[in-house]
Amino acid sequence: MDMAQLLQAFRQERQANTAALQMIAQAVTNNRQQAGNGNGHSMLAEFKNHAPPTFIETAEPLDADDWVRTIEDLLELVGRTEDRERVAYAAHCLGGTSRAWWDGFKVMHAGQNITWNDFKTEFRKAHILSGIMAIKKREFRALKQVGSTVKEYMQKFSVLSRYAPEDVSTDAAKRERFMEGLNQTL
Repeated sequence: MDMAQLLQAFRQERQANTAALQMIAQAVTNNRQQAGNGNGHSMLAEFKNHAPPTFIETAEPLDADDWVRTIEDLLELVGRTEDRERVAYAAHCLGGTSRAWWDGFKVMHAGQNITWNDFKTEFRKAHILSGIMAIKKREFRALKQVGSTVKEYMQKFSVLSRYAPEDVSTDAAKRERFMEGLNQTL
């Protein structure tokens, strides 16, 4: 299985998980409306009920980026919007060498308010090899349909486009970039 297929499979799994999380969110919202919020239920327990993935380490650096996205989706699902809570909940899902990184990061930033954006930025710096995002961005910008079906091209376009968000920031820009990569005969 090559890198593109692996990324596509991971993306499809993530989309299925997101759909399931949305259904769970609706059920949680309905339950809260029926029972009220004063049920004494721990928000961390609610977060953990959604089975957040633990990040330890990975041979595939982009898994770190996917982990951040998954945790962020779960935090939104359970209504955690305050930076301190988001950071604490995410840190709760770290293990092994990633936990050691976090422990060291906390010591270096003792007494400072670590925002969610700080956490994401520093986590990605520590776990995604320098330059891999730039490589993926260049791969996206050079993407052409050549030798693949439109569906295959569309799937690869969707996977790689996340590495160049400024290139697809509007529907018009996304359509234009997609059309540029299509075979000229189409």
